[in-house]
Amino acid sequence: QAFLSCLVWPRRARRDPPQPGAMRLLWALLVVVAANLRKGRGILHYYPAFPGGVDFPHLIALVDPTKPEAQPVRAAMQACARKHTSDDVLYIEVGTDQEDALKFFSLEMQDVPFVFLVQWDTGIGHHPFSKFRFDGLTTWGEVEAANNTKKDITAKALSQFTDDYLAGKLRPWVVSEPPLQEQGGFAFQMVGSQWDSHVMEPRTDVLVFFFAPWCGYSKRLQPKYDALARRYARTASVSIVKIDASKNDVTHPKVNIEGYPTVLLFPRDKKMDPVSFDHTPEDSCREESPPPKWCSEDPDETFIGYATHFFQKHASTSDFNVPVEDPVDELDLDHSNEF
Repeated sequence: QAFLSCLVWPRRARRDPPQPGAMRLLWALLVVVAANLRKGRGILHYYPAFPGGVDFPHLIALVDPTKPEAQPVRAAMQACARKHTSDDVLYIEVGTDQEDALKFFSLEMQDVPFVFLVQWDTGIGHHPFSKFRFDGLTTWGEVEAANNTKKDITAKALSQFTDDYLAGKLRPWVVSEPPLQEQGGFAFQMVGSQWDSHVMEPRTDVLVFFFAPWCGYSKRLQPKYDALARRYARTASVSIVKIDASKNDVTHPKVNIEGYPTVLLFPRDKKMDPVSFDHTPEDSCREESPPPKWCSEDPDETFIGYATHFFQKHASTSDFNVPVEDPVDELDLDHSNEF
């Protein structure tokens, strides 16, 4: 037990033990760690079962447990953990077989082994959080330019990485796909590196659809959202965009994507205070009596009607105009890229 506590639990946590409920969770996690140490797996926590009550940064090694190159990474992580027992950092291994963890950290496109550090800005296990790459790269452009050049994962390099983080020398890494060369649908699909230029900087109200391509609810909402974007294509005071939040980081402190899809309005004069948009307005049409005026037998028109009512209530622009029906019939957009 002493060996395990030195390996995965920082000294301050041992001085200030968690509350009884967290202690039970901690014990369960240590049992998992002990079992896997006997198997040679090294340092391991299973996400999303985060250690309770402690928001320490996590230095995470993503490895393929079936490949021989995983073992040197484990050995380096163990050596670094022993050296930094006085620092408040947890050293954790995540296997490529843990699909939920890959989705949570947006790591599905990463080659392994891969090392990064997570700083829990809004509490452990919650978005948004800051990430720092072991190789020091911070943007998709830098990653592309590196051309898959790998930095050797050694105990000395991991220790320096930890020291640089604790000294505040590292820049956060923003996960982003490259900007799309072709757009599908009427709602502009942005990527993580375009967040500021398409949401925070424009002097418009911006409605953002956060989706995941593997999510069935996101797929069902897509046609309605595109119909809404089509209707508002020439309304200069409102921008309607979307982003694959499973592959792109969103660094806004008030954006906490707990599930997909999520739709938020960022008012022109209150970009730091997004407003939640109900993406199932048809429920109100069935449940309220009399139904709201914007209800229609056409699901797309119900969605558009609710959005218009929503914009009139929450939009910060004084020049908001309700669009005319089908104002962009002449536009020929390629819909082949829709998820």
